[in-house]
Amino acid sequence: MKRPCSLSLLAAALGFSSLLAAGCSTRSSEHYIPAADRAQDTLTRALTAWQNGQSPHLTDAATPIEVLDSRWKKGGKLARFEVLGEEAADGHRWFKVKLTLQAPAGEKTVRYVVIGDNPLWVYSEEEYKAVSGM
Repeated sequence: MKRPCSLSLLAAALGFSSLLAAGCSTRSSEHYIPAADRAQDTLTRALTAWQNGQSPHLTDAATPIEVLDSRWKKGGKLARFEVLGEEAADGHRWFKVKLTLQAPAGEKTVRYVVIGDNPLWVYSEEEYKAVSGM
């Protein structure tokens, strides 16, 4: 089975079709935008793992999930979350989520994007902007 090169994965993840034009893979960037139900399920699994004190590197399922969220990475404790809905933006699957944190205490509404195929990637909006140079 042919796997796309890392440049293609990065390009697809970040939405840069010009990098895909370099010719590493025959897959289009749309291949790396999961279906709405798969994307929301991935986000829910990721946030449930955070709520349960797990690592942001979820490798226990058939499709691994990698999460980039500075609050989680810095040891923030998630008490609960509520997915408020999907938002259409730049061709990706963005979700607005209400987070209730134990440490540091407080509520915050955050946007997450889910991209990829295998693995799936969940980025907080802040992390996505940082890696995409926005």
